[in-house]
Amino acid sequence: MKRILIATIACLGFLAGGAFAAKHMAGEQPAMDAKAAEDLAAKSKCTMCHAADQKKMGPSMKDLAAKHKDDKDAAGKLSAALAAGGGKHPKVSASEADLKTIVQWMLSH
Repeated sequence: MKRILIATIACLGFLAGGAFAAKHMAGEQPAMDAKAAEDLAAKSKCTMCHAADQKKMGPSMKDLAAKHKDDKDAAGKLSAALAAGGGKHPKVSASEADLKTIVQWMLSH
């Protein structure tokens, strides 16, 4: 009886892990902590020029999300652009992981 229970639990674990891996491989992102992402954006000074739904010095996050909604590579492109700087946007001093979190949060608007 114990063996059956252990085998069942192990199978459920593999199935759950497989579902997570399938979503990750399909490009879906795990759920993010919106408050933590917002705090990262503020710490990186993004919110000095970008507001959630109104234009400040830069476009709103809502407008940026709408502009990039059909581009499935937008998160990677935007993260790379922020890390490199140039053009109208200054280089953002944040880790690659933090930039990806910020961009994912911004694109969720």
